[in-house]
Amino acid sequence: MSKLIALLAVVAVAGAVFAMTPTTTSKPAGLEGTFVKMDGAKLLMKVKEGDKMVDKTVLTTDKTTVKVGDADAKLTDLKEGQRILVTLDDKAAEPTAASVKARAVRTPKTAEK
Repeated sequence: MSKLIALLAVVAVAGAVFAMTPTTTSKPAGLEGTFVKMDGAKLLMKVKEGDKMVDKTVLTTDKTTVKVGDADAKLTDLKEGQRILVTLDDKAAEPTAASVKARAVRTPKTAEK
């Protein structure tokens, strides 16, 4: 009898934990890839899906923040081929960038003579 009570207690606790776990949405939190270009308010990028690169379009707004490295920037500062991480606005109906973070473009050091 005590084994049955212990089993029921475990099942009850597991059920409570499962019920408290937040459900996930089908929207991704962000996209990582390569910047292609801006087309008006649309940011075009390439992302890896499986073993191939696919084109993705993300809307931008006047509230989209941009950083290149640690510096504040503008969408016009992004360069083709630059690696970017786009955080999506989870409240928007269409994929919309809340923020874009790009790696700083490295400038080659000149050799000292």
